[in-house]
Amino acid sequence: MRENNKNIKCWQLNFFIIALFLLLAFVFFRKIISGKYIFYGSDMFYYYPLRTYWLEQVKNFRLFLWNPYVFSGSPVSSNSSFISMFYPLNFIFLILPITEAFNFMLIIHFVIASSFMYFLAREFDYGVFSAFVSAITFIFSASLVTMVSVGAIDILYAIVWLPAILLFLKKASDKDSIFYALFAGLIFGIMGLSGHPQVFVFTLYFLGLYTLLTLIHLLFAKPNNYYKLKILLYF
Repeated sequence: MRENNKNIKCWQLNFFIIALFLLLAFVFFRKIISGKYIFYGSDMFYYYPLRTYWLEQVKNFRLFLWNPYVFSGSPVSSNSSFISMFYPLNFIFLILPITEAFNFMLIIHFVIASSFMYFLAREFDYGVFSAFVSAITFIFSASLVTMVSVGAIDILYAIVWLPAILLFLKKASDKDSIFYALFAGLIFGIMGLSGHPQVFVFTLYFLGLYTLLTLIHLLFAKPNNYYKLKILLYF
């Protein structure tokens, strides 16, 4: 009974923290919530026309393979941003008007980044306050805020998934779970669909180094822990 009450309180705390992150995102992006504003930069000059044409093709059940509006036409698949058309969260553009969809995507990605960074810090045994500060530091860091100010949304969409990947990779090692390893790989695939291959490749290098160091630690710290090595290799 006490264990159940403890779990309930933990879930309530987590729900409160996520709600707080959502509130902070709404406060930070308060000027764009009305839909009258959209961030100036690549959003307007590149992604806005691209998303508009993509929506036109999807709503008319046509394949998005050729863009007739660039010079005499160009194959869409030759552009790295083509893969971003398959980004799972793009369904928001099918529900909301395109300006509101761009603005809502910023808010939801800031909530994703802060929430997973909070849970990652908690997984490393940080206290609630320390984990909260870690999340705030991450989402309001120069890397993320700058991407918003210049409209580099593909980079933003990619970076926010890094804490989630590390979280499930650590859980896979700690709990000897293939499920968490596969889930980390799934989220890594979602990052790859964001449309920015550089962040994807850099993350691959980082995760490779992280996994290698974790394997070395497990091998020397606990030589009989071969099952954990197998779990990490699934990733």
